[in-house]
Amino acid sequence: MRKGGYEVGRYRRRRIVRTAALALGLVALAVLAVIPSAAARTPQPAADPALANVDTFAPAKGVDLSSVPKEAGAVVLPRWVFAALQSSQKGQWTVADVGTVATFISMFTERRSLIVDTHFEDSEEGELILVGRGSLTRIRFEPGVNPPLEAPSGAGYVDLPRAVERLAANGWLDVRERSGGRIEIRPGTRARKLLERDHGGS
Repeated sequence: MRKGGYEVGRYRRRRIVRTAALALGLVALAVLAVIPSAAARTPQPAADPALANVDTFAPAKGVDLSSVPKEAGAVVLPRWVFAALQSSQKGQWTVADVGTVATFISMFTERRSLIVDTHFEDSEEGELILVGRGSLTRIRFEPGVNPPLEAPSGAGYVDLPRAVERLAANGWLDVRERSGGRIEIRPGTRARKLLERDHGGS
């Protein structure tokens, strides 16, 4: 009897172990099935916030300015410019970039340069070009509009050479260094779209 009882007990233990193993296996399969679907629902951050797609934005919840008449020469930036600021975690896109974009578009609109030793010319194709001389690394805004940080009013200094390099990489500016130290800056693809939309071209 003792032997028989031992066999029955061992059988029951094996049965419990098999049942537990089966249950754990089912739980593991359920977890593996849920993880991919959760990952698919999780929005992935863009590699470059500046390239965010405006078509994916939800309707704006702020003040509606669509009915306000637009002033001639006004610069209206697309919504993704602000969305990129919200997404920027490590300085990929900054308020300095936004200000520099608006300044360059305004300069082309007004045909008035705020950059030292530069002027506008018309190319043979009728395209407006901002022309300068020297090294692109030494390009700078007029002191009155971009004072150094140590100045009493220097709360918004922009490192223009770095800003121009970043804007060129993101399609806002088309920058070319010619022979003889000539620098040519044209609106990039994105800037041209805004100029054509708002002003019928530069």
